[in-house]
Amino acid sequence: MNLIKPDFTYCSDIKLIKRIEGSSRILEEFPDYLVDESRLSGNSVETIFFPETTSDVSAIMRDMHKRGLRGCVSGARTGVVGGAVAMNVDCVISLSGMNEILGFDNKSICAQCGVTLDELDKHISDNIPGMFYPVDPTETTSSIGGNVASNASGARTYYYGPTRNWVNAITVVLADGSVLDLKRGDVVADGRRFRIELPGQPETTFEFPNHKYPKVKNTAGFILAENMDAIDLFVGSEGILGIITKVDLRLIKKPSNRLYTVIWAESEKQSVDLVKAIRSSHILNMLAIEYFSPEAIAVLKQRRMYEGSSSTVAKIPYDAIAAIFIDCVYKDDSELSDISAELEIILHAQKRSLDNTWSGMNDSDLKRMKQLRHALPETINMIITERKKDNPNIHKLSTDFAVPDGMLETMLETYHKKLDKSGIEYVIFGHIGDNHLHVNMLPKTEKELLLAHELYVELAKDAVRLGGTIAAEHGIGRFKRHLMPIQYPPEMLDAMLELKNIFDPAGLLNPGVMLPD
Repeated sequence: MNLIKPDFTYCSDIKLIKRIEGSSRILEEFPDYLVDESRLSGNSVETIFFPETTSDVSAIMRDMHKRGLRGCVSGARTGVVGGAVAMNVDCVISLSGMNEILGFDNKSICAQCGVTLDELDKHISDNIPGMFYPVDPTETTSSIGGNVASNASGARTYYYGPTRNWVNAITVVLADGSVLDLKRGDVVADGRRFRIELPGQPETTFEFPNHKYPKVKNTAGFILAENMDAIDLFVGSEGILGIITKVDLRLIKKPSNRLYTVIWAESEKQSVDLVKAIRSSHILNMLAIEYFSPEAIAVLKQRRMYEGSSSTVAKIPYDAIAAIFIDCVYKDDSELSDISAELEIILHAQKRSLDNTWSGMNDSDLKRMKQLRHALPETINMIITERKKDNPNIHKLSTDFAVPDGMLETMLETYHKKLDKSGIEYVIFGHIGDNHLHVNMLPKTEKELLLAHELYVELAKDAVRLGGTIAAEHGIGRFKRHLMPIQYPPEMLDAMLELKNIFDPAGLLNPGVMLPD
């Protein structure tokens, strides 16, 4: 079947749904609900709704549709691209109160959209021993609904893939208040064509062009593929087609044994050579491969030196210039011995040894290594906060580009060449296993900030020219929609806009998100 046909659900009494009203009161007492981690500035709104059920959301959207009100969908507000910023909208629909686990077995778990990753993981650990949900975005306080809406990923995406791969079913409330329940496999495209029948409207056909997507992690716009599942229209849709209220996620058996290792390297080239050797090994079974550039290690060392022994940044070896973090799974002691021998061979070829590593096999070791990873963006934010004292307009710019295998070194060379020439301070780190590195530009002046914005566009073009993407994991939001024409030809942008207009012709949901004007 390729017919997408939602139904109106039983609607709650709109008057009984919890809300905060009055733009002045909201601006004064509830400003956090108007922004997300992008720190883009929004406007105040007349109402913030706090639904608790799908029926509540349906009632809110039916009322908004009737009155022509535009709304911003807000979850845990951990996004960094401005998708949850209340900009040019009349109300905010906060899903933070929809935080119940609705059911589970040893293969899947069903949760409301507001359940956080932390809450999900704890519930699985307490109630479904031996199983786990493998997707691991860095921000564990992010919500499941937000993860699905942005097709979130993380370090373990190298092995397990992004959120999309783990979604069994979703419930979505559309802009007119109708509710769509989709189970994977029930509704799939007929080639490149879906039929869509909304309540009270004649059936329409949505046909999308053939497009060759980059062979990289990609969350830039809708992923429209031949014979695709209808669920995947909404995974990564950033809330512009409908509000995801319920998600059923696939679980798998938790790996019983894992080896966590930080390899301290003497240069960036040595780090890249280590990564290439690790990826080509037939013995190492890697869940994640992460990178700290020389600039990143220098920033962490500087913070450690400033804070002293009480610093939350662990002491980094004096001769460490760069670093690789690996998360390797193994079956038993025999396989662990093979892994250790393989790592020793790889390290020896780069004039390193296991003595130049941190290694561990339990949760406390992982926590220690993740703490180092989390300390980096924290330190970067501290630097920007200090600079804001002299110039409030200063902010960091963080790229989210990924390139295909074989283009990693070229993209790194491009980063260094152009950033060094610009004179802007920068730090590089991230998911090197997926050729997906974040460049954080840290301007000191408004002149440098303007130059950083120009350089951001230039580097986006470089990534696409090399066969990559402008958004590998954080989506487009409001911040990057001007980059969409760099990634896509006009016919694809037209198809995305057509899809938006079918499901939300009045533009009530998240206006200004993802699609360019």
